[in-house]
Amino acid sequence: MNPRIFLYMLPVMLVSGMAGILSAAADLALAPRAMSHTEEIRSGSAEFTIDVAGKTPPVNVGITIEGPAQNARLTLEGALDFSSIDALARSIVRPGMSDEEQVRAIFYFAAQNLYDRGGNGCDDPLEYVSLWGFSWCGNYALLLNALWQSAGFPAVFLNPVIGMPVGHTISAVFYDDQWHMYDARLRGYFLNRDNRTVASLVELDRDNDLILRGLDYEGRLQNHWPFSTIIYTYMNAASDWYDGYNAHYDNKKLFNTRCPSWDNSVDLHYGETLDLTWDKSGKWWSRKDLSPQWIKEHREGREAMTLEPLIYANGTLTCTLDPARIKEQPAELNGIRVKNGAFIPKKAGQAASIVYRIRTPYFIPSLRVQMAGKTDGSPVNVKISTDEGKNWTMLWQSQPNGKKSKKFEIDLTTEETQRVTWYSENKYGCLLRVAMPRGGDPAKVSLRNVTLTADLFYRPMTLPALRPGVNRLVWRDDSRGRHKRRVTFRWLEDTNVLLSSDDPAEDDRVEITALVTNSGSTRAENVKVRFFDGDPAKGGRQIGEDFTVTSVGPGETAKVSTSWNALQYQPDAGTGVSIGSGIEHKAYLRNTIYVIADPDNELAETDETNNRTSRPLVVYNKAELVLKDPSFITFSRREGGKVTITALVRNQNLYGHITRAREARDVRVRFYDGQPVYGRLDEHMIGEAVIPSIAPGEFGVARVDWDVSGLSGERQVFVAVDPLDEIPEHWQSRRGAYSLAKKEIDLSMEEPEQ
Repeated sequence: MNPRIFLYMLPVMLVSGMAGILSAAADLALAPRAMSHTEEIRSGSAEFTIDVAGKTPPVNVGITIEGPAQNARLTLEGALDFSSIDALARSIVRPGMSDEEQVRAIFYFAAQNLYDRGGNGCDDPLEYVSLWGFSWCGNYALLLNALWQSAGFPAVFLNPVIGMPVGHTISAVFYDDQWHMYDARLRGYFLNRDNRTVASLVELDRDNDLILRGLDYEGRLQNHWPFSTIIYTYMNAASDWYDGYNAHYDNKKLFNTRCPSWDNSVDLHYGETLDLTWDKSGKWWSRKDLSPQWIKEHREGREAMTLEPLIYANGTLTCTLDPARIKEQPAELNGIRVKNGAFIPKKAGQAASIVYRIRTPYFIPSLRVQMAGKTDGSPVNVKISTDEGKNWTMLWQSQPNGKKSKKFEIDLTTEETQRVTWYSENKYGCLLRVAMPRGGDPAKVSLRNVTLTADLFYRPMTLPALRPGVNRLVWRDDSRGRHKRRVTFRWLEDTNVLLSSDDPAEDDRVEITALVTNSGSTRAENVKVRFFDGDPAKGGRQIGEDFTVTSVGPGETAKVSTSWNALQYQPDAGTGVSIGSGIEHKAYLRNTIYVIADPDNELAETDETNNRTSRPLVVYNKAELVLKDPSFITFSRREGGKVTITALVRNQNLYGHITRAREARDVRVRFYDGQPVYGRLDEHMIGEAVIPSIAPGEFGVARVDWDVSGLSGERQVFVAVDPLDEIPEHWQSRRGAYSLAKKEIDLSMEEPEQ
């Protein structure tokens, strides 16, 4: 690809001739600014703001919370609230929505934020969406129904297993005095004959064509069963309901049948620090062999569930034992006293131990244990319990050394914490016990510098992500007193990568502009700049050719631009598993655009560490504009010899393991009296309409008035969607193809057939 090159200088200063030798005082800077905001809170209720500036959206890095705090909640105004299922439901819907709009908003939240991985998932709906977000259809429906119920809508499961080749759980929700069927896993629902409202279960049973015409899945979605199976599933779901075969179940009875209720409260004691990041460091539930319950539950789908999750982030809970304030910490001291900043046995010959309780709402993939001390020669041991002290596993033990005093240091990491899973009562936590020797001289035995660091696993969408502008944050916790709680946000500001579109779809042309500033005191000449789609050290592809900036003076900023054809590309993408086939595919989440100044290190600079920058970018799915059934075209007679033609066009672009769907924009729809001819698309045209936007999975309405004065008899009306091929579409095997539907009308009739 040979992109166009645009070169700007602020101010413009170009130097021609022989390349100069750059002195050590030049500094080519691209890296974003590392920003932070710390708020000290002295009560259980507080609100504060964080201003985020810059020319580009911020890159959220992490949040650090220091206690003490009990049941701490931190939310961002206007963002999703994961503090409870009720709070989440309230944050998804918006004031003024109709009942059906609320139902559909919740449906799309589930359809676009969960993904298929095979196997049974966690059946606590809040835990499922906050920590995991992957499984089979039953868990999709569980979350969906829980949110609907919280929003005030009765909901049940449809599980049409009677006479079915497969079992598939679908949701039914009650509003407008009827039950309606939605499928979050296959991302579909069905319109009624009015082409406006969602059909009820009774209507679906009475009119099978409502299902047939509404299925756009064949050859469209990556995750699907064979078309015949899908048809059979939906028709049986509707008929079993209508015929009273009891293939539906009370939603509440299926909550927490295998998984105990999750306590999502964040409790921090003195000396505990919670650090939550948006990045992952490879810590996840990788040791499923430690869970007999998981092995028992997963006779099917086991291989898929052992793959690394597609979406997660890692953080830490750091617990530092403070001998001076140990009474304020979740520690139990047995035969231990504090002296000179260390823990020592109270008496000679007496058993002595410290038990520390680690508790967090997040899954703990591993635990790091660090401490130091000395022993009189008797052994010291460290054990962990993942079942509330019923059983203990040895992590470390010192070697006996007679009566000779010996110093020791411990720095170990264990994955025994992975025995505590979504099936456990004590999720998520463990006990750590340090047993000190029964020596004869307590003065020769001590323990100090104890730090426990639990790695945490969760979904980053649950964190309050800062946005450009003023961010209003709300803090709540249940602890009393005016003790200090400290909250610190960290983010990157000004990535120095500008985009002509912040939300491109595949095949959109995007102009990428890098801002290269010389922060030094000497002019930089012949500065090479290189663009990449992805980290160049991990399979990133170079975008275009190298660009050379002739000269950048001290304090000046050069703008270097290239044109890029947007493509979903993520070299480090995880693996998704197809619902129907079990075939593994790369599962796209986002691109990352990298820019490097002086990539070959040809110029001497005062700082060689700030020459690169990156900006994450979601490239959205192509549109999937569907109009294939004539029943989505209707006619109505108007006065003055006119007929109004209405067509419903669906944007069925909710494809992909984790759907990255955006609205289709400015969708042109043309209406023809007779078959249109490619290359002569202005002929026989009745008129055209442009639909400004069609949301993912939704329908857009195109309508024109047709003057039929002087016309009579039967006519064939053709409707062409995007006939000029202005919108790249997923279904196209070649550019230029467009969707076309036909419907006949008899103009001799007083009221045309709908």
